[in-house]
Amino acid sequence: TILVVDDQFSDRELVKDILEGDFVVEAVGSAKESIEKLNKKQYDVVLADLMMPEIDGLQLVKIVKENNYDTEIIIMTAYATVETAAEAIKLGAYDYLTKPLNKQKVLVVLKNCIEAHNRAKEVKLLQQKIFNIEKMLTISQFSASIAHQLRNPLFVILSTATYLTEKYSQDKELLDNLALIIRNSQQADKIIYSLLRTTEFDEIKLEKVPLNETVRQT
Repeated sequence: TILVVDDQFSDRELVKDILEGDFVVEAVGSAKESIEKLNKKQYDVVLADLMMPEIDGLQLVKIVKENNYDTEIIIMTAYATVETAAEAIKLGAYDYLTKPLNKQKVLVVLKNCIEAHNRAKEVKLLQQKIFNIEKMLTISQFSASIAHQLRNPLFVILSTATYLTEKYSQDKELLDNLALIIRNSQQADKIIYSLLRTTEFDEIKLEKVPLNETVRQT
């Protein structure tokens, strides 16, 4: 889908005639209208005239990039200069086209632009996946470190409580308290184990669980 932005009606209609049949085309008469459109809908490419009142083409490029609209923008101008072209590219425009437009050149530039934009989106998705994997690895390493530090004192508590249970087997009150320590220490160890399991990349396996028992334990 292409959004054409040009304050000259005849130029807008000419661009629409060139593109229709190969693309879905919408056209507006000002940069302000194009921003309203971009806020409501995604366009693959914005074709914007350089010389427009209020907001010109270069300002529109800047607005599109600063607001991270998921679109590319190409500048059209009848007054092409090296300086203008360089400024447009520097601000983030994909390319610029010189009026009067050549249909074949316009179609080639647009198709290349859309392909480049799609590749950029694919790269972005891959980067996000890599970031998520790296984040999970960091969490896994951190969890392993914490688990190791927690399990050492927990083992001391559990083994000491077990030893005291055997040594003072005649003291019922003490045995009840030691049983409480042992039970909760074992529960803490299970929690640590569960924490480690959540950061592993094992294949997900489905299994039946007793729901009532799970709720009761929770």
